[in-house]
Order: sequence, then structure tokens, then C-alpha cells
Amino acid sequence: MILDSADDCDVLYRLSSGNEHNGRPLATYLPQSRNGSILITTRNSDLAFRLTGRRPNMIEIGPIVQTDALKLLGKKLGSLLDAAVAVDLVQALDFVPLAISQAAAYIQTRAPRSSPEKYLAEFRDSERKRGSLLEYDGGDLRRDGGASNAILTTWMISFDHIRSKR
Repeated sequence: MILDSADDCDVLYRLSSGNEHNGRPLATYLPQSRNGSILITTRNSDLAFRLTGRRPNMIEIGPIVQTDALKLLGKKLGSLLDAAVAVDLVQALDFVPLAISQAAAYIQTRAPRSSPEKYLAEFRDSERKRGSLLEYDGGDLRRDGGASNAILTTWMISFDHIRSKR
């Protein structure tokens, strides 16, 4: 089983008010068995510990290296990518794959009015603009429409955490 983007503790541990869950937190429905595994992705280390019960069961995945970040950006942007700006852009996004993918989607949907150079300038302009860019979802139907603010929050936390480690 895969539990992806489990970043909000309240979603899993808040008591349900409806009868459909009999007032039990959703986390109680996660199977507990030696015969299977649950892969959980989260940016919330406290929630990861709460779900796994042990630090040895947790694997921290850091940002990707610059060469991989550039390959990802190049794959997403294709001919729109300007190599002179690419390094600065992936550095500004702290090599976080989701942020790189989202930036590429933003640039693609707004081309030719937008470009990697314009995106980078807007991203560096102010915290408000940075937040606005990180909220962009590109109309991805697979994405939870109500999760954009949570995603923005976790990305900002992730960026701050990565910067503090460097």
C-alpha cells in the first residue's frame, strides 16, 4: 500500500464526525501486518514517526543533485530551457523535484509570455510572489484541489530546512 503526501496529521488522526468512520481516526484503518508493507511519503518527520513507530523504519530523502535537477528541468521544458538560466533556477528551487516540475509546468502553460528567466526573476522578487508561484497547480487533475495551501506550506518548510542544513 502507498500513502502518498501524508503531510497533515489532522487528516489521519482527527476524529471523524460522520458515521461512515464510526468516529475513529483514519490512521486506525491502516493495516497492521507482518505480511505486507506501507510506503508512506511525507515531509512531516513527526507524523512519519507516529505512523511507523520507529526511527529505523524511516528513510530521509534529500534534494537531488544539480546534474539530476538540470536533467529534470530539461526534460520538462525541452526547447524552452535556456541553459544559462537553468543552473540558477534549480538552485533557487533548492533542487526539490516537485518544485522544479511545478516551475516547468508554470513556464510551459504561459509560454511564450513566460520563460525560465522571467520565472526566476518573479521567484526572487518577494516572498509573496514566491508563494504565489508555489501555489500554481497547472490544472493537474490528479492533485487534491484542497491541498494547494498545505503543499505551499510544506514546500516552504522544506526549503527553509534544506537551506538551514547548507
